Amino acid sequence: MIQNVFLKKRGVKAKNPKSKPHYYGRYKIDGDKKITEVSLRTTDKRVAEQKLALIVKEAQQERAGIIAPKGMRQAATVTVAEHLANHVADLKVKGRDKKHYGLVQSRITRLIAECGWKHLRDITPQSFLSWRSKEEKLSANHSMSI
Repeated sequence: MIQNVFLKKRGVKAKNPKSKPHYYGRYKIDGDKKITEVSLRTTDKRVAEQKLALIVKEAQQERAGIIAPKGMRQAATVTVAEHLANHVADLKVKGRDKKHYGLVQSRITRLIAECGWKHLRDITPQSFLSWRSKEEKLSANHSMSI
């Protein structure tokens, strides 16, 4: 495993030549093909070493399956309603028909409210099946049209 902090050489075109340079880190975890370089955004070497150690520890835990990838952990903190708003905004940007994204928004908003889903962790097969069993029109033999 490779893990070290360093200062980049400052060129003639430095944005602010009077400012102190900040540290960067390089690491390569066993199994990686390339070295990963990250900006540590600090001018203190000890702080930079600690930050890099935390970054490497997190990467190793993700690789070992001890913790979920960072993107998944961040997505888990966002409400389902926010995820839906982002999805609908994406449909608009992609040029989908207004009727289409309107139906998507209204149907999923209803589902979120009636199932009591606040965060992604609340969405389970059991919560959905419980909701569906209460809906007379949505038995297993009929098509679902929320």
